[in-house]
Amino acid sequence: MANADIIKTWEETLEIVSITGTVEQNDCHLHISVSDTEGKVFGGHLKNGSIVGITAEIVIQTIDKMQFNRVLDDTGFECLEVENLS
Repeated sequence: MANADIIKTWEETLEIVSITGTVEQNDCHLHISVSDTEGKVFGGHLKNGSIVGITAEIVIQTIDKMQFNRVLDDTGFECLEVENLS
């Protein structure tokens, strides 16, 4: 939920439609889309403590010689900065 300071939780069964983001050594920033039993899709940030009820098929790709950092920019948000280490 863009620019929201609230955290919503759901107790119902949802299907993961998509997850994208970065997993770093000390942090992660993941966006998730899920669908309910009626096929409605909604999403937001995946937060620590989220529980998978049955299974989640997740592929994580590493990128050698690249470093990902979060840097505070003019917008006031910590934005992703990608640094080539080669």
